[in-house]
Amino acid sequence: MSSSKVTLFLITALLLVIVKNAYSLPRFALRGGEVTCNGCHLDPTGGRIRTQGGDNFAMNRLAMWSVHTDSTHPSRFSANIGEGIRLGVDLRSQYLYFSDYQTFPSNYATLGHTRADTTVRANGALEMALPIYISAQLSQAVQAFVKVDPITSDETSNSWEGYAIVHVVHPSGEFFASGSTITDAYLKAGAFFPAFGIRFDDHTVYTRGGNASLSGFGPAGLFWQPDYKDEGFELGLELFDHAFITADFLNGNEGEQSNIFKQDPFGPHAISIRGVVNTGPLMDRLLSAEIGGSLYLHTVEHLSNGQVNIFPPIPGDSLARTMLAGIHGGLHIGPLSILAEADFGHFIYHTLVRNPSSPNPSHYTDTAHALAIETAWDVTKGLTAIVRFDNYNEENADGTKTNIKTRFMVGAQWFPVRFLEIRPEFRIARGTAPAPEDPTLLNDHTETTTLLQTHIFF
Repeated sequence: MSSSKVTLFLITALLLVIVKNAYSLPRFALRGGEVTCNGCHLDPTGGRIRTQGGDNFAMNRLAMWSVHTDSTHPSRFSANIGEGIRLGVDLRSQYLYFSDYQTFPSNYATLGHTRADTTVRANGALEMALPIYISAQLSQAVQAFVKVDPITSDETSNSWEGYAIVHVVHPSGEFFASGSTITDAYLKAGAFFPAFGIRFDDHTVYTRGGNASLSGFGPAGLFWQPDYKDEGFELGLELFDHAFITADFLNGNEGEQSNIFKQDPFGPHAISIRGVVNTGPLMDRLLSAEIGGSLYLHTVEHLSNGQVNIFPPIPGDSLARTMLAGIHGGLHIGPLSILAEADFGHFIYHTLVRNPSSPNPSHYTDTAHALAIETAWDVTKGLTAIVRFDNYNEENADGTKTNIKTRFMVGAQWFPVRFLEIRPEFRIARGTAPAPEDPTLLNDHTETTTLLQTHIFF
């Protein structure tokens, strides 16, 4: 492939991968003192299709110029298209300017390495995603959901998702009525996003999918890539209106997102456990806080599985299973909201970076740490200023660091009218990664990103 074609591919892929996101805003539930996202979304863990409560929130509490729904000016909007059938969309468009500048080690030239201009630049406007959601209310406590995306369909993301959810404990009492101890209990089955950590709505946060390493920097971030999904079951339990526990039994697809079926359908499998405790709204809804933890773990060691040799053998290394653990929480005080997550893991995949000709096409790291802290300040109704800091670093089995990256973002989210979001952001990142010509040398990188995103949703 010629250098011009490589450059075009990298720029196109960068624009597609660095900005695609389609999740809910977790701070909304935090500010309401809610331990789940049931108030606005079909899925208790958040994201995807919204309920009528989500529509009402967008029309009356979120938008700067809201729509009043009194008897004089009734709202005429409804996402229902039939008895129990509901439609939803998330259309995201964006203009982006990106640059990456590399500083080489002082002894680079003496070792015989030469390099032309090291600055990579990319800019453009594009339609990023158009997920279409359909939900069916099969009964008061039984629902089904399907997502398709006619724009997105490549090896870094999946264009479909679907599951059924049965609320065994529900206010309707269809199976068992909600009580003061167990307020909700459900079973979800199908293909869905596993419950882990905080679902920051920007997937490029290092605790989510991170960046795609397309500028020459090493892969930075965990394997929760755009539109990540896994197949399996999820059991959710809400206790005392203040605690939410989920347990997932999954196919374990973090390294095979581009495949319809696993190479070995009988193993390995994975479990994901998440628990959160929330104070609920305090001081007339001016204060709320939550704390939680998450664990993702394979049920068998990869290297002991003779049929799927996912990782190449590493002499003397006994940590042969993918493990990811995290602690996360949030604090809401008046107009201020703070969300934070810190994750630690072994044998973490980077499924955004694939080279089929390499001996290890699904790149992984022995040990990884990821941190994200986001602060949001409500300037006025419909306008929020956001500042975020995130950090990522990884190590080899021998303890040597191979990839370190720190990023700072400042931006805003503006909801001028119902179902419209405008988001300007500026990001600057500094990092160190192995030089492509000589992995024993480390390059310093400085990346800047300026973007303007529009989001139409209902």
